[in-house]
Amino acid sequence: MVTRLIGEKKGWIRILEAVIAVLILASVLIYFTVKNQVEVQNKQALARIADLQSNILQDIASNSSLRKATLDKDYQVLNNFIDFNLDSSLDFRIGICDINSTICAPETVIETTADVFVDERIISSTLEEYNPKLLRLYVWRV
Repeated sequence: MVTRLIGEKKGWIRILEAVIAVLILASVLIYFTVKNQVEVQNKQALARIADLQSNILQDIASNSSLRKATLDKDYQVLNNFIDFNLDSSLDFRIGICDINSTICAPETVIETTADVFVDERIISSTLEEYNPKLLRLYVWRV
């Protein structure tokens, strides 16, 4: 009778080991699947931000009144346009400087711990004036 109980306990221990092995394997598979999905979502979000920046800068370069606002350093007009076209989940600052300038900082300090994405465009002239400026758009997630 004693030998029979010992034999039954060995069977239960093997079943328990198999269950634990399956749980560990399933946990590892779930971890890597979720991690991969998060990375794909981050890449898609980054591409969306880059496209949005590029489209906004293209719209500014194509619109004569926005080009003039850039050349005149009229931040209010540009901020209104960008704020209207940018997602509410993103914040931004712009910097306008001469194209020969080594530093083109935004008009106000950026206080964030998030990643800041920067894109720039040279705005060269209007029909009345040739005074090229570099327009830099700083965008980050709120």
